[in-house]
Amino acid sequence: MSRERSGEVDRLAKAPAKAKVVAALVEGLTVEQASVATGVPKNRILYWKANDDEFNEMLETVSEEVVNGILDYAVESVRNQIKNLGPKAIENIRAALDSEDERLAFQAAIGVLRLGPFESKDMNVRIGLEQYVNTLPDTQGD
Repeated sequence: MSRERSGEVDRLAKAPAKAKVVAALVEGLTVEQASVATGVPKNRILYWKANDDEFNEMLETVSEEVVNGILDYAVESVRNQIKNLGPKAIENIRAALDSEDERLAFQAAIGVLRLGPFESKDMNVRIGLEQYVNTLPDTQGD
């Protein structure tokens, strides 16, 4: 077997070991713990980290994928939580709109108008409502 071919075979044989070490390191193990978990000598892992571009690229890629996966999960989780709060928020807005407290009802109406895409005449209504609310007596604390 040629020396070049032998080097390629050796590189491919090490790939699964490198992948196992990368997985262990990305899971948060120390180099020493990764060595014990994978059976790869600690000095070899340190050598790869210091000198092996392929290993470091693999470690960086997998780390980025893990971080991106965690971020995607977190964003989706927050979206779901907000989405689940929607019906309760609408219920509370409806209750505020139907409130006997005129100030609260008008403030809720203004809030609804601010949320939606309305035409300019609707904005004039909002401005009028805001002016009207400012003339009402403050009933909070009564």
